[in-house]
Amino acid sequence: MFKVLWNALVYRPIFNILIALLYLFNGNLWRAIIILTLLIRGLLWNTTKQQTQMQQWMWDMQKKMKDLQDKYADDPQMLSQESMKLMKEWGLAPLKWCLGMLIQLPVFIGLLYVIRSFAEWTISADSIYSFVVPFAWQFLDTANIDHNFFGLDLFAKNNIPLTIIGAVFVYFQTKLTMMFQPAQPKPAASAVGQAMPD
Repeated sequence: MFKVLWNALVYRPIFNILIALLYLFNGNLWRAIIILTLLIRGLLWNTTKQQTQMQQWMWDMQKKMKDLQDKYADDPQMLSQESMKLMKEWGLAPLKWCLGMLIQLPVFIGLLYVIRSFAEWTISADSIYSFVVPFAWQFLDTANIDHNFFGLDLFAKNNIPLTIIGAVFVYFQTKLTMMFQPAQPKPAASAVGQAMPD
C-alpha cells in the first residue's frame, strides 16, 4: 500500500517531470536536475515561508514563555495551562513546527530516488505517463542522457568531488536563508555584570 502511494504521489510525478525536462534540454541531466529542483522549491515556497515565520513566532513566544515561567515558577499546573493558552492565542500547535520539513522531505527523497534509478539503470517503462511517451521515450535509455557535469559523471558511485560540491551549495543556501531571517535580539547582560564597580 505504501509503495503504491509512494509511486503514485511522489516517484512517478518527479520521474515524468525529469523526463520532460531532459527532452527540453536535449538529454542534459544536470540542467534538468537544476530546473526540477527550482520547480520543486517554487512549489514549496509557501511552506518554506511559513516555516521561517514560525521560527520568528517561536522566538517571540519564548520571551512570553519565560515571563510565564517566572510568574508561575511554584505552580507547574498553572504554568502548563497558561502555556497551552498562549499557544492557542498565537495559533501554534506543537507539531506545526515540523510540518514544513515533513512536507518537503518526501519530495526531495523522491528526487534522489529518481536520479538513483537513472544511475543504476533500473528505469521502468511503467513509470512513464502515456502523454510523456511520444516525445521523451528515448530518455528511458540512459545512453541518450548527457550525465557529465563539468567533467564529473553524475551517475558515478562514491563521487567525492560531487559530494563536496553538494555540501558547499547546502552551506551557502543555509547562509542565505539565515541572512533573510529577522535578527534575534541578544540576551541582556546579567545584573551582576552591570553592578560591577568601576
